[in-house]
Amino acid sequence: MITVLLLLLILIAGQSIAEATSPTTPSAAAPVNPSSSPQVSSGEFHTCAITTAGILRCWGSNSSGQMNVPSNLGTVSQGSTGNQHTCAITTAGILRCWGSNISGQTNVPSGLGTVRQVSAGGFHTC
Repeated sequence: MITVLLLLLILIAGQSIAEATSPTTPSAAAPVNPSSSPQVSSGEFHTCAITTAGILRCWGSNSSGQMNVPSNLGTVSQGSTGNQHTCAITTAGILRCWGSNISGQTNVPSGLGTVRQVSAGGFHTC
């Protein structure tokens, strides 16, 4: 009964359920046509997709800077979203990570060399 009342109040107030239950308001819109993206990755409260032109676009919560795609990133071949961080591999094979670094998950090891695949987890990156 309480759940039904909450949903009615949300609808009356003009909010979507996602807006009412999200810890932060989304700070960017989804790409115009995400179905044309060659890759999509979803983190805890954010999502990123690679466009057909190789550009990484992100939307959702940006509470830890996880959507702040570096302006000099260039084109990417793969991306992965973690809890509150994002990693991407450039077409040159360079791994870049940004967002929350509470457990060192955005610290790319020096001398790592060319990277072909990345997987961002909750508080780690492999």
